[in-house]
Order: sequence, then C-alpha cells, then structure tokens
Amino acid sequence: SLAKALYGAYKDLNLSGYTQESAAAFTQALGSLQAVIGKENATQEEVDNSVANLLSAATALAVMPEDPEEPE
Repeated sequence: SLAKALYGAYKDLNLSGYTQESAAAFTQALGSLQAVIGKENATQEEVDNSVANLLSAATALAVMPEDPEEPE
C-alpha cells in the first residue's frame, strides 16, 4: 500500500540536519502512520489522513541554519 511504501521510504531518514521542531513533527507523523498501518480495522480516511500528515511534515522539514557569520 501507499502508506507502507511511504513509511518504508521515510523511516530511516536522517533528521540531524533539520530543526528540532520540524524533526519532532515529522517523527510524530511517522509514528501516527505506523500506528494506522498496524491497526487491523483502520478506515481509509485514517490512512489517508496519516499519509497526508506525513507528507505535510516531510515538506515542512526545515534545514538548520548554518552558524551565522561573526560580525566584523
């Protein structure tokens, strides 16, 4: 299924280069999707919502800014 494919594609994503806030939202969305995948009687709506939330969190991942240059 699409949900399982997405989970498989994103579960090993290295989040070290992203802001803590965006990485936490992504991790939460990934966990929610995993829970829905593991739920025997999940509705299609639950699956769709979890997939949408994960994709939204993935696109919202914010790269950590590099260290600002020292003012001269």
